[in-house]
Amino acid sequence: MTMVQIHIGFDTSQKPRGRLDTNYKTLQQVVEAEGFACWEYSAFPITRESLQNYDILVFPCTDFSKFGPEEINDITQWVKEDGGGLLLLSHAGGDRGRRTNMSDLSSQFAMVFENDQVLDEMHNFGINNLPEITQFPAESPITDDISSICYRAGCSITITGMADQVANANMDAQPQNATVIASAKAGEGRVVCIGSYEIFRDEIVGGINQPFHAQLAKNLFRWLTTEKRRALRESGYGKERAGSPATASNPSSEGTRGSNTEQLVQINSVHDLFLEVKNILNDLDLLRARVLNIYEVTAALDSASQGTGESTPEPASTESKSTSSGKAPAPEMQDEQDGPVTQEDLLSLINATSKDSSHSDISKEPATSNPPASGSRNVSMGDLLSELKSEQETRNGDEGSGRNLDDLQISQPGLGKVAPDVDMNAGKKKAKKDYTYKLSAADKRKSRDDLDDSIDKLEAKLKSLENLKDFKTRQFQDGKISEEDYAKEIEKFERDIQKTKSKMKAYKELIETK
Repeated sequence: MTMVQIHIGFDTSQKPRGRLDTNYKTLQQVVEAEGFACWEYSAFPITRESLQNYDILVFPCTDFSKFGPEEINDITQWVKEDGGGLLLLSHAGGDRGRRTNMSDLSSQFAMVFENDQVLDEMHNFGINNLPEITQFPAESPITDDISSICYRAGCSITITGMADQVANANMDAQPQNATVIASAKAGEGRVVCIGSYEIFRDEIVGGINQPFHAQLAKNLFRWLTTEKRRALRESGYGKERAGSPATASNPSSEGTRGSNTEQLVQINSVHDLFLEVKNILNDLDLLRARVLNIYEVTAALDSASQGTGESTPEPASTESKSTSSGKAPAPEMQDEQDGPVTQEDLLSLINATSKDSSHSDISKEPATSNPPASGSRNVSMGDLLSELKSEQETRNGDEGSGRNLDDLQISQPGLGKVAPDVDMNAGKKKAKKDYTYKLSAADKRKSRDDLDDSIDKLEAKLKSLENLKDFKTRQFQDGKISEEDYAKEIEKFERDIQKTKSKMKAYKELIETK
């Protein structure tokens, strides 16, 4: 069992034949029983940045899809420099049979998938395309406790440099003594190539239920877990970053918010620093939005109280302001003539009140205290809500006044049912950016067939994005992910959906001119 939870991404962007939601379900169960976490990785195009939240990446037989040069470069850098583990699974016929270019990626690590099929008339499991593999040239943790493998419908692998043979076909096979499993250590990372994705498939002869195949899967992912990735996980890296698979997992998982573990943030360039600052500013914006949303809930409750004849709280006067609990007042804030409360004011208030959890109750009676010293303005939580109300009304007119509690769409987990189309930015409306894809010179040179293939890939990506967006909404409604993570995920999905639709539209219009 792993000491920390290692995250495995199973690619879905390259039209893989092996999928967690269809024919790799048992594999997922086997691997997760060992303490790993399995996720569908749908980023397109694949970038080094999008891989940072994963420790192992699996390509379960790409099908009628090809990696771009930049994708190959980013995956290679992620393996060699970031310590990623990479598992490449092919099929009989290799790249030519599947109309892919997986060997362009595997060759970066001195391994190539051949355009053939390993057959054995003498040693097999009933038919020659189910050869029995019993030759393990050198001791390797990958083949620990394994005496044979059924190599179902697989191609052979050629080693071109510093890579190792892990398993070979028999001398009676065709090709003779062909390598069927190979591995390589590359920089900080590790790579394994297997010419058959079917050895891990559900409910087929020679699949995951074949003797020793489940053990092979366990061995593979243990070996692909590098020391660098393990060290990063143990240090808490990625636990609260937007889009992290860890933050979307079960609340009891390693990546749950609320951990006091120090986070390791990698800053390797000015660009990385810019992204980190941007993430922090986004978090502050979301915090402000949450406070505004809490006000909406409070205002609706007050409105409901009015309907039952109960008294409603009056804003504390400017002459007499203090915290409702009677504790030391919050830090000084700007004068009323300066306008509504600012983000800096909120942060000052939060810093002052977070040390004492007793401030959460807002008294129904106006707070009283000695008048503040001349020239200062001590603000209570009631005052804050009053100013937020002014700001909210400035933003939305009188939309918020007199709102019925039943009509309010509450976006705070635990305070009520969340509508499927809930706006997580509560009162902080952002104008939608108009994404218009501009055709490049390379796009214009593409043939109709290439454009059709690209559109097919974009349609698959669009469906995946929409499914993921719905899945995240269900997770949020069930309280499995925090509001901040949900807002970031949905914003990213909507942006990607708009970009994908724009690119599809541009390609379809381009086809009409061919």
